[in-house]
Amino acid sequence: MKKYKSLHIITIAALSLGCFFSGRATASYEKAIKTTETIKPQTEKNPLERNFTLNLSYNEDFSLACDFMGQIVDWNTDGEELSLMTSDGYELYAYKSQNIYRNRLFVPIDGTERE
Repeated sequence: MKKYKSLHIITIAALSLGCFFSGRATASYEKAIKTTETIKPQTEKNPLERNFTLNLSYNEDFSLACDFMGQIVDWNTDGEELSLMTSDGYELYAYKSQNIYRNRLFVPIDGTERE
């Protein structure tokens, strides 16, 4: 009786493993990925997170830039990074990506004042 029981368990285990590996070998993972992507709920992107460029020749873009410049209450720079603090508490950072003054075509003059 024990002999038949252990033979039965070994047969079921071998069939289960065979079915598992044959199913894994024939499954299309690309199709499974596509179906899970279509099931995911699509969330709207925050309109403030989009990247856009202002065209200052348009009055709306120009007024948007002027309003933003009016909100800046503090700024600091070390030559590589510019940090801006706005009146509503936001802190923005910009990093230098190019050095356009490498070959100076002008000489800065210290001590000049505008009249």
